[in-house]
Amino acid sequence: MSCIQRVSLSRGVTLDSPQVASVTASLNGVQGAREEKLKPRPSAMLKTQSGKSAFADAPAMKLFNAAASLKMQASQVSMHLPEYWRVRLFKMLDTLYSPEEWDDNDQTITSASFWTFLRLTLAVGPGGKPGIGASDSGNFIAAWKHGENRLTLEFLPEDKIKWSVAVSREGERYYAAGRSSLAWLMGDLEAYTPKLWFTEAP
Repeated sequence: MSCIQRVSLSRGVTLDSPQVASVTASLNGVQGAREEKLKPRPSAMLKTQSGKSAFADAPAMKLFNAAASLKMQASQVSMHLPEYWRVRLFKMLDTLYSPEEWDDNDQTITSASFWTFLRLTLAVGPGGKPGIGASDSGNFIAAWKHGENRLTLEFLPEDKIKWSVAVSREGERYYAAGRSSLAWLMGDLEAYTPKLWFTEAP
């Protein structure tokens, strides 16, 4: 790794437009609203000998409920975003939480982490088509790729974000990583041309 070079960061851009402030205020109000109680799928129920209902597959039901909870969060702000974004995100969550793909040691994504992801999406737009995952501590992870250029974001509670980038310029490979608040993220990524990953693409 002796060829690694680091590009200095610049804090010159903040997310303080009136539209972002309006959407954030709306999100704060929605986040405090009471969530509806999730109902299990009929296909996941069975009858015991006593005639009472029971879960046919408890692990599968846990995954279903985890995905449904995140979808409910996203639905509360989806009116501010394109319909294709909601459809695509829901499909990715279904894949992430499918019993076939899930490992018993994996942690489900926390609500606080997912809110940070939603806030960034509202602030900068839906962006391209990231891959998604979860960290060992249950943080939502999104990773974008544009040619040889890669960006990975780990969304922490309270609008904090860990990031790492790998970009190629004039035959050289550059790497950097850091931790930012949501408001400073785009400024911290400015040296790496963040529009590569955040340009809206259906």
